Amino acid sequence: RAEREIAALKEELSTARLEVERRDGLEVQLEGLKKEAERWKQVEAERELAWKKEQEKVQEQFDQQLSTMVHRSKLVAAQRELEQTKARAEREIAALKEELSTARLEVERRDGLEVQLEGLKKEAERWKQVEAERELAWKKEQEKVQEQFDQQLSTMVHRSKLVAAQRELEQTKARAEREIA
Repeated sequence: RAEREIAALKEELSTARLEVERRDGLEVQLEGLKKEAERWKQVEAERELAWKKEQEKVQEQFDQQLSTMVHRSKLVAAQRELEQTKARAEREIAALKEELSTARLEVERRDGLEVQLEGLKKEAERWKQVEAERELAWKKEQEKVQEQFDQQLSTMVHRSKLVAAQRELEQTKARAEREIA
């Protein structure tokens, strides 16, 4: 009877050792997943930096165009004031015609700037949407990595219980061998 019990214990010990080896392989996989998660964090940081640079570039273009519009507006106002000081009616009429011509050109130019501004707004909105999609994809990947990590952690806890069972089995085996002796 003791020999059968010892044989059964040896078989159980062999099975437990195979399980321990399998779990060691899972630990190696866990390390790989951690490295992959770190790589994703770095890729996301690089994307975020590129997106911020693009936003700064768009803002800089917008600021330059706005500054140009303000400067030209001031020039037009100064020209009007100068023309209003002219004494003679003919020169004032000619000046007003010139101002009207300039104003029409300015309106056309501003219409062009408004079209450009609208394009910049659409581009900024597109970048926001792209960033939102990237953020969603990154979050999904993070959830997937977390789920794999949780599964492997659960497996490690189970392995810990198996190791405790293996110790108890070895103690029982030692007791049985002492009793047989």
